[in-house]
Amino acid sequence: MNTEISLESIIPIRKDSFHSSEMVSQILYGEAFQILGDSKEWLYIRTIFDNYEGWISNNQNFISKDLISTINPHVSSDLICYIKDVNNHYKQPVFMGSTIYFQDIEAKRFMINGVEYCFEGNVLNAGLNQKDNLLELLHSLLNIPYLWGGCSISGIDCSGFSQLIYKFLGIKLFRDASLQVNQGNLVCCLDDSQFGDLAFFDNENGRITHVGILLDKNRIIHASGRVKISYIDEKGIISDTNNKYSHKLKTIKRIF
Repeated sequence: MNTEISLESIIPIRKDSFHSSEMVSQILYGEAFQILGDSKEWLYIRTIFDNYEGWISNNQNFISKDLISTINPHVSSDLICYIKDVNNHYKQPVFMGSTIYFQDIEAKRFMINGVEYCFEGNVLNAGLNQKDNLLELLHSLLNIPYLWGGCSISGIDCSGFSQLIYKFLGIKLFRDASLQVNQGNLVCCLDDSQFGDLAFFDNENGRITHVGILLDKNRIIHASGRVKISYIDEKGIISDTNNKYSHKLKTIKRIF
């Protein structure tokens, strides 16, 4: 089965094969996926990073992994930056978390289909743990709007936020909070938590519906309305609008 590399800034992944269907996730520039099937104008795909399946429009721009060098992956660390065709100076925006495969890392250049591109931005090595940069990365995403199914700075959901941040740590999280909760080691209580732990929250039926990243024993950064910092205690997240509990704490997991 061939692996494809996205050349679009963002490709929406939909639950069903029509444009008004719910967006369940996104593919960022440079991310890999496999085509499992098709239906008229749609392709059924599975992402390589997190094995997420869904439908994308078949008019998206992508290229076979076999046609480009993917041995030197780096992750874009700027909120937004650009890749530029060095011949005609055409620019394309790419967002934080996108994957760039450099042939010349010092010059930040790479080739696609015989065309040379220059990357205008900053990157982190995708294979290295970036714990020292974690707090800066978290703060850089403050006030990004909430978007169901989003995992980019144009809009992001709670599990897309945690997944994106942990991507910079060299750790693969599943796409949905209900699956992320099965990863890592259990932390018995909030008092034993530490910076970077994931806190999960459930609904009245016990289903995990929300996740955030603990900054300390009293504060959490999460995507709810927007990416923001909220106060938390053993019961849950305290709303910054009415001082009531907005999310009920279920469990805490340590991933690194």
